[in-house]
Amino acid sequence: MLHHIIVKWNPTVDRQDAAIKVRAMYAKATELPGIHHVAIRENIIPRDNRYDLMIVLDMERTSLPIWDESPLHQQWKAEFGTSIEKSVFSIVKQFNGLLKRRRSILANRIRKIRTKKVERILNMSMIKNLKTDENGWFANGTFDSDSLFQGECSVSIFLDDGATVEDAEKCISHYNNLKNNNAFCEKLQKKLASFFLYMYDEWKSMGTYAEIVDTIEPVMQGYQAGKSLLAFLSNPTLCIYPQQGQDTGYGIECDCPWEPEHACLILIRNSELLYVGPSEDLDAWGDEEDYFCIWEDTQSGAEQ
Repeated sequence: MLHHIIVKWNPTVDRQDAAIKVRAMYAKATELPGIHHVAIRENIIPRDNRYDLMIVLDMERTSLPIWDESPLHQQWKAEFGTSIEKSVFSIVKQFNGLLKRRRSILANRIRKIRTKKVERILNMSMIKNLKTDENGWFANGTFDSDSLFQGECSVSIFLDDGATVEDAEKCISHYNNLKNNNAFCEKLQKKLASFFLYMYDEWKSMGTYAEIVDTIEPVMQGYQAGKSLLAFLSNPTLCIYPQQGQDTGYGIECDCPWEPEHACLILIRNSELLYVGPSEDLDAWGDEEDYFCIWEDTQSGAEQ
């Protein structure tokens, strides 16, 4: 099972210093029977409603009492207990049960309207091979991309949120014209570079992810040689949200070598590039502060 410990530090805590100490402490966790692996994840998007650190213990379920009573766990509570403003503990198996119940409730509601949506989807000409998932949450297909990416691309329509086939057609047409917007393309390259350079330094400084560092070294070489970072993104999917009024808003999610876990999300509203960063729970209709990334603050400080 995966045991998650998610914490938000008190405002007075130096988050970077605390993360270093936590990594050093939890490096010993795999010495305990039944604990196979430990991962430490730091939040890279500093917002007031976000937690700062997540500790993931890959362990046998029978080892949970051993962990609770271990000197390491007692040391964790003694050294960091007063530094934590709030925390969350979860076990993946329990979470999956809650998610399954939620899916069942949503599926019953969606089945009542799914037939009409499927009929509209099957009549599409711009999108090929469209199919809904078994719960009617999404409609997935492909279209011919002649824009930021060339060739066949995927499209995912968020039916459960209220997105329609008409929304998808509108967004695809807008997307296929982006290649003619030079200012947009230049801004996209700059934001991708900021994202990549920050993550490149992060992976190298951790010292424990040699495979990822080896994977992104060719990206750095290509970037330094003037190659577009878009060339290193793969499997692009156009994410179609419900549209608002006359505005056009959507996302492009891609597999990303410098963010292999969360992928890369590009958010667009009309001709404005809103966000380039890890694929978070975001869409094209947020406020400006929703799209802030820590490397933008770092870059701003460097320029000063």
